[in-house]
Amino acid sequence: MRYACDNDTSKFAIVNVVRCTDMPLALAAPYLGSSEEWPDEVMLAGMREHYPDIELSDVVQVIEHEPFRDQ
Repeated sequence: MRYACDNDTSKFAIVNVVRCTDMPLALAAPYLGSSEEWPDEVMLAGMREHYPDIELSDVVQVIEHEPFRDQ
């Protein structure tokens, strides 16, 4: 997967995806072991910045990848 910098698309990172898992948004933080960092209200507010109508019951895809390594 390729991540590109919003301000400068010449800056990017390529990572190896290891797993994609579909689940309700409410289960994403617990799945990643991040429930304390991302309680439901924090997760929902963050996601609504990009997807204003999203609900905790909506299915999302969690994309897991290896850490970026500068090449």
